[in-house]
Amino acid sequence: MQSLNENARQASAVADDFFDLARDSAGAMRVEITQPETSLRRRSPTKLDAFGNAASRAGFVLSFLFLVTASLYALSLAGHLGVKPDGIPQAIDSAAASAGLSIRSISFEGLKHTPEAEARAALKNTPHRSAIFFDTSAARERLLSLGWVENAQVQLTLPDKLHVAVTEREPYARWSQTAGGSISVIDRKGHVLGAAQPGRYDALPLLVGDGAPSEAALVIPHINARKDMQPRFRAAHWVAGRYWEIEVDTGLRVKLRRDPGHEAMERLARLLANPDLSGPHIRALDLRLSGRIIVELKDQSIQSREKLVALLTRANEPIAPRGNVRRGSGAS
Repeated sequence: MQSLNENARQASAVADDFFDLARDSAGAMRVEITQPETSLRRRSPTKLDAFGNAASRAGFVLSFLFLVTASLYALSLAGHLGVKPDGIPQAIDSAAASAGLSIRSISFEGLKHTPEAEARAALKNTPHRSAIFFDTSAARERLLSLGWVENAQVQLTLPDKLHVAVTEREPYARWSQTAGGSISVIDRKGHVLGAAQPGRYDALPLLVGDGAPSEAALVIPHINARKDMQPRFRAAHWVAGRYWEIEVDTGLRVKLRRDPGHEAMERLARLLANPDLSGPHIRALDLRLSGRIIVELKDQSIQSREKLVALLTRANEPIAPRGNVRRGSGAS
């Protein structure tokens, strides 16, 4: 009995540590539980909480739409709705867009030459309104159809974000199908990239003629390598699908092989540096023959031709005048 009383006293002491025991005026036991001095503070929401809430809402909407779609599809197959099954996705697409699952934010990466308006137009060219029906593969193909775009990646982040990363082709030259026609920009492989904006691509060499873009890589490196000739270069005309005709600032035209080669460009630079050989009295020079220069004069008189032969002889340049004309001494 003494042991039981002792255990009771220990239990009462432990209880007194947690509760404030008191009796009211009627003698009934009253228990008061005191709160800690420091009250709990409400935690401010973070970005992770916001993302979780958005994901929860999106998941709920998608689950709801799935259930509705399955129900409507089953009813349409049974013939109870009078609606064709093909029309169900359109209705769900509109419902999803109205529920907030439409694309509201589009970001671009890598656009330097492609106007952003053209890229946006390519993305929006779709019959669907909602993000869940947006076809990223089809959007990528539409972007690749733009001249400047070499590669593209389209990433959709639900519920409403679209990110586009683009790799563009490098501008290599300007091209016009006809002299005086509209000018486009092309890359090294001859792809037509887009219209040449005035003042933006004027430093690029100009090619003229059908088929010139596909042959650009054969002549442009030789032109770019001659810094002394670049200020005088006006255009390279691709003639009859066989040879180039270089136009310089004086109006002189110089015919070169399809692949001119280093030697022909050296001879051309030497001729242009001599004012007597590149003056206004010469209409054209033909450097397509190795070891020969064929000259076409504006004045076809014998006196003019003999004068030119003498100039070329002093300049140590082999000459083959056009036409049946007597050559000056020393000409080969």
